[in-house]
Amino acid sequence: MFELLVITMFLSGISLIIISDKDVSSQLTKELINRGTIKFCGTTPYIWLKTHWQKISRKSLPTLIRNMISPEDRTKVKNSHIVEVIKRISDDINLQIDVDGAFWRQQNLLNFHNCVLDILTGKIITDRSKYLFNYVVDADFMPRCTLNDAPNFKNFVERSIGKENYECFLASTGYAISSLTAAKVAFFYVGPHDGGKSTAARLVASAFSPELVSNVSFSQLTDSHYTIMLLGKRLNASFDNSPKPMSHEDVFKSITSCEEIMGRELYETPVVFRPTVKLLYASNYPFSFKHPDEAIYRRMIILPFENSVPKKEQNPHLFEKLREERNVIFSLAAMSLKELVDSNYDFKMSAKGKAYITSRITELHSVEDFLSDRTTCDKAGACSAAVLYNNYLEWCRENALTPVDKEKFKEHVLGFTPYIFYKKIGPRQKRLWGYSGIRLKSTEELNAPDDEKEVK
Repeated sequence: MFELLVITMFLSGISLIIISDKDVSSQLTKELINRGTIKFCGTTPYIWLKTHWQKISRKSLPTLIRNMISPEDRTKVKNSHIVEVIKRISDDINLQIDVDGAFWRQQNLLNFHNCVLDILTGKIITDRSKYLFNYVVDADFMPRCTLNDAPNFKNFVERSIGKENYECFLASTGYAISSLTAAKVAFFYVGPHDGGKSTAARLVASAFSPELVSNVSFSQLTDSHYTIMLLGKRLNASFDNSPKPMSHEDVFKSITSCEEIMGRELYETPVVFRPTVKLLYASNYPFSFKHPDEAIYRRMIILPFENSVPKKEQNPHLFEKLREERNVIFSLAAMSLKELVDSNYDFKMSAKGKAYITSRITELHSVEDFLSDRTTCDKAGACSAAVLYNNYLEWCRENALTPVDKEKFKEHVLGFTPYIFYKKIGPRQKRLWGYSGIRLKSTEELNAPDDEKEVK
């Protein structure tokens, strides 16, 4: 449906071709080459829509070309003529464009309906002839706008996004709609239901036409059958994510770093490509990884949506109201990008957003911190596995941390020092599985003053 609308838009702005030559294929080829409104990136066709080059499917190209011919002459043109024309123009080197190369060359440019913005200098460019875009942000750029120019958005900030998250929301939205890639991050809207997360995510996704947005969920992202859906996309926005953890975190890192990944459609040959997509997720559940590490959490930009709006106070037309203010919203987001780049990509996460990341990183080392706090490495010492793990659970409760499971706990304990072993311990009549080379601290040791306090 979207492609049909695009083709209709393209056809509404052109003069139709009148067939006058006997050699129909040659005349059509010359006309299309001279017009230069259909070009190719490899074998993929693009059509010019005044603001950008719009990708269309190869399957739709014959329909497009036939409808470029005047109605009176269409019956003169055979399908074989159009097939031959497509072959000729797709082979013409002068009709080739480098979409991927343009992306990397123009990372500091943002293409709006009414102009191109250089986000580093603030320069507004109205002549697009020197540039090549395969997208347009669905908004006009308004350089002098303020938050007060968008009353519905301002209310949404106050009630849902939160004033403490406002700067982070603008910076993350600006980054998501731009071609910048150096931050190597993904965006996560977290919080209870009815907090506005999905509305905010839909708003950001609406910056682009549908064919540039994918909706792969968080847990499916690293599956190659879903990864292929990211090919050629500018944004992946998923509004409803399950609590299922993500596996193969290396793929997540590669996507946020724009490094080559592999994907494949069902029963098709695998494809290796370099993704340039931004990741945006919203969920009522915590986002978790099967094998987390600190590098993973450093790639997360967290926006907490903590205020649930009661049903009776919800506006069923809020998204449409925000869309009406998109010129202001996306302009404010774009204008935040220079400061973002100058700050080396400080997204100004709120205190709670930073605390979310800090707590996750702390949990990575919870076993080691527990062992340092409550145990002593002692070659003559021993402790049963059950007792040590139960003490760890209690320590996690006291420190408001999420404990790891028994298997991971065992891995961390055995890796704490090379002198700890998992073996049968205790008297011969009551031998239990446990750890040798370590023991729990005595009450006196736990209550002993710190070294600093002992120095007078």
